[in-house]
Amino acid sequence: MDNIIDLWKKVDMPIEEYNSGSWGPVDSDLLLKRDFRSWKNGGAKKS
Repeated sequence: MDNIIDLWKKVDMPIEEYNSGSWGPVDSDLLLKRDFRSWKNGGAKKS
């Protein structure tokens, strides 16, 4: 864990925050989309 924390201190990349119970940050969708993939959400609709 210390190595990860040390790296976060060196790199200017914010941690994505999102509300509990939400679908998470939009960047998680973009991360998969760039490789032509997507999340499988069991047919639940995005709110």
